[in-house]
Amino acid sequence: MIKRGFTLAIGASLALTVTGCGGVEPDAHYETVDDFHEALESEGFPCPEQGRADVFEGHGEELRCSSGMALIAWEEDMPDYAGSTTRISFGASLNGNQTLVSDTWMIIHDNPNLLDEIAETFGGERFD
Repeated sequence: MIKRGFTLAIGASLALTVTGCGGVEPDAHYETVDDFHEALESEGFPCPEQGRADVFEGHGEELRCSSGMALIAWEEDMPDYAGSTTRISFGASLNGNQTLVSDTWMIIHDNPNLLDEIAETFGGERFD
């Protein structure tokens, strides 16, 4: 009984180690903006936190970085706010920023090269 439990524990630990080494999945869903922020930083995209705000009537959260980047993540089952993400992208472009958008997250920044680099790892669709 102890040997079987030990073997299962080793197997589970090994499975976690193997999946943890794989990095992020393109267009992945993140439960919170903190999860998204952590994934970005773990892949070498620093984003020192500067402030936060609720968005989409409380269904999402924005994290602003001192580097000028903003991360927005929202609930997977959020009411239909597709027009809102389009408005945010359009508003960002008016301010000289660009966006990288996936189904449940968005990045706003003024550096198109950085957004292209992030897109290679995280997926998403670029809007200028």
